[in-house]
This record gives sequence, C-alpha cells and structure tokens, in this order.
Amino acid sequence: MSEWLTTGEMIDKLKIGEVAELKNTYVKGIEDIAYNAVIRDDEGFKWYRIDRDKKDSECFEINDVVINWEWRILPNYVSFEEAMKALREGKTVYCHREYVFRFKLDKEEAFLECDRKEGKGWAAVHSDINAIDILGNWTIENA
Repeated sequence: MSEWLTTGEMIDKLKIGEVAELKNTYVKGIEDIAYNAVIRDDEGFKWYRIDRDKKDSECFEINDVVINWEWRILPNYVSFEEAMKALREGKTVYCHREYVFRFKLDKEEAFLECDRKEGKGWAAVHSDINAIDILGNWTIENA
C-alpha cells in the first residue's frame, strides 16, 4: 500500500483511472459518509464507493472538513502478461508480495535487474528469480 497523503497531495498525485481511499470514514457530526474514496476520470475528481464499485456524478469538492482528511492511492494491479509486456517496452514493473520487487530490463546488457524494497530504499537481489517470485500482484510504474 502507498503512504497516507493530505488532501492536497492526493489531488496532485492522483492520475486518471486511479482511486484514492479515505483513511477514516467517521467524521464528527456526520453519521454516514456515502462514499469512501475519490476516483479521477476524464472529467475530474468524483466521489466513489470502493465496496460497491459505485461512482457518483457529483464532483469532489474541497471544504473545511475535507481539507483535513487523509488518503492513499490504491495500486492499479495488472496481469503478469501485461507486466511482462510493459517490461519488454522498457518500463519498470513491480511484484507485490510480502516484499515489493522492482524489475527493470537493461536492453544494452540484456540483463534483468531485480531489487527488493527495504525500508525507504532498494537492495539488489543477487540470486536467480524463480517461479514463486512471480506469484503476486503486479503494477507498472507510470513515467
């Protein structure tokens, strides 16, 4: 999962087609929040309900309550096949398991680079990658 963001950071980082989940759906003075996320589409930011896959036509508005909320952008998972296609196209892909693995293809050296997320940095994986390493959820880095 990604880190928690302020409302302003979420607006700056959310790309078309991505969903930002609200950290806490309980707000003092409001009994039930109908939507627990925001989705960005071609028309802008819209309220969204994750558990019902429901998008509202109502635009996301910022007010004195919303400005203090926290969000995280949910990963946009792709199939293994899509990830490998992106890798061949020179994009960086990630496999999300108990660790996050980052894969890059060095076309000049004909070499597949693999790093593992450790703390705030990355550490090279020096062993061969086996079939179990590719079982996970895949994402593609958007450059």
